[in-house]
Amino acid sequence: MARLDITTKLEEDIRRLRLWNLRLTVALAALVLAVGGGFVVSLVLTNTSRLLCEKSEDGGIRLSGMDGPYVVTHIVALPSHAVAALPESLGWVSSGNYSIPLARLRKLEWLGVSGKEPINFPENSTWQALYVRPEYARK
Repeated sequence: MARLDITTKLEEDIRRLRLWNLRLTVALAALVLAVGGGFVVSLVLTNTSRLLCEKSEDGGIRLSGMDGPYVVTHIVALPSHAVAALPESLGWVSSGNYSIPLARLRKLEWLGVSGKEPINFPENSTWQALYVRPEYARK
């Protein structure tokens, strides 16, 4: 009789252990799915709300963005990393496009990597825009 009680108790302990293992596995799977899903959503939202900077037909810059606002303050020429501050910041609230012709880029004051010494206009460059995404003030 004692052996039967030990076997029954052992089987009950094994059943409880399996139940806890199942609960733990489900909880960990739910956690992994939640974290992974949040990461994917944030990655998608980050990429869709970025400002795109492309070379236009005349060699200037075409900026396009969705889900603004955006405020562009500087232009960077690659691979030289020359920087030019725009005389006035470019800003838009919502989706849209903005072009900066090559002639206007040539008129900007271009600075070298240190940001101190003026340099000549960087010909045949790939462009990047430095921008910020301002937050709205609370009411």
